Amino acid sequence: MSKKKLVKKMIIVLLLYGLALEEKLQKMFNIATAHAANAALVTGLTPTPATILTKIAATRTLISNRDALLVQAKSITQEILDNETDLENTFVSEWATQTQNAGITEANALLLGYSIKGKKEVVPFPEGSAPLVSTIDINVHGQHTIHIKNNLSGKSGLPPGVLRMDVYGQTGGTAPADLAALIANGGGYLGTAGRGKYINKYTVAKVGDVEYYIIVYVDKITKKPFAYSVVASAPLV
Repeated sequence: MSKKKLVKKMIIVLLLYGLALEEKLQKMFNIATAHAANAALVTGLTPTPATILTKIAATRTLISNRDALLVQAKSITQEILDNETDLENTFVSEWATQTQNAGITEANALLLGYSIKGKKEVVPFPEGSAPLVSTIDINVHGQHTIHIKNNLSGKSGLPPGVLRMDVYGQTGGTAPADLAALIANGGGYLGTAGRGKYINKYTVAKVGDVEYYIIVYVDKITKKPFAYSVVASAPLV
């Protein structure tokens, strides 16, 4: 009885793991070029070798452009740093001294935008500044995580002159146009946001409704609301 000869199945691999991008592109270029030169070996190849070679060329062009931009960005960054140093030296070593020696009053120095040593500076609240709900995370069942930032600075901390951020919510009903409408619709105060985040935990009985939120800045001196976010909403899931 004769023994059957086992035929080992060929498995094609690319071995791209660990290669740098240019090394990958070169290997892909070699394969695509070989396919194009020997089209009869594998017919009907999709995408076509020509398409792949075009994409490889485009990728190499992008890499070249990126490298040139990185060099340019490095140069621009250094120029920015040099300008920053030069401007600081001008204001600190020249303008401040010249203004000091001009004999002007403290009021006029403040009018010009300077600070007075030993006196606490009152930073004005930026015009048009308001809280903004950047995202509402609904991934956790039974709660919303509200992320808040300032609409001008993009920062989550409290801007100058703000004591705290109060959070108001309304469950279901008509979307409120403002805080007064939210309260008239049965909504109310939920709590205070800390570090630009507030977690609102709700009962599962409310699932399926929409929760509407308004964030309020409270003035540090008057202790009264004075800047409001636009209405934000998310489904209760």
